[in-house]
Amino acid sequence: TSGKASLPAISRDGKYAAFVAEGIAESDDQQSLWVRQIAADSSTQIVPPAEIIISGVTFSPDDNFVYYVARPRGGVMSKLFQVPLLGGTPREVMNDVDSPVSFSPNGQYFAFVRNAPRQREASLIIAKLDGSEDRKLLTKKRPEVLSMLGPAWSPDGRVIACGVMTLMPSDSVAQVLAVNIEDGSARPIGEQTWSNIGQVAWLGDASGVVFNAWRRTSAVYGDQ
Repeated sequence: TSGKASLPAISRDGKYAAFVAEGIAESDDQQSLWVRQIAADSSTQIVPPAEIIISGVTFSPDDNFVYYVARPRGGVMSKLFQVPLLGGTPREVMNDVDSPVSFSPNGQYFAFVRNAPRQREASLIIAKLDGSEDRKLLTKKRPEVLSMLGPAWSPDGRVIACGVMTLMPSDSVAQVLAVNIEDGSARPIGEQTWSNIGQVAWLGDASGVVFNAWRRTSAVYGDQ
């Protein structure tokens, strides 16, 4: 209830939650990374305050590490880092990662979105756990853009769900895509559209997805 917490992630075993903490003072632009033990209601700082902007937090498949995406405040290039669950020296895993990562069910690969402003495109990328052998699975060019708030690898390993938006002068039209791992083909999940879609997550039995979204015509001005 500090009013300074953001970007929560929960461990696969449900015992821990990780989150980003903003600076205590209004003039403090530093961010830090914390892990909270849910049963004991206690928190531990695992990445100390720094002049960085964290844009994604994910637990590793075995819950032993927390992966986070960060860039220096005022910088443009984001990187993926790995830090032990109880803290330690962060290790750089991969450069040029622009969204939270999502791991494959076997824990050997992860997926993310990479933005290329000069090319006016964004790509859904998959890479091996050590950051090697990255390949583009899907690319969208303006006016279509992929959500930078995070894709989600399905529990059966067959598809990755990701928000996509078509930008227009007065509004945008957003849907959730199911992208096939084998050939990169994509199809919308359902027919409903929104103005903006945030981070996507799968239900545990792969029967559907949950996500936050916003529609310009909604009576409530905020994500639902």
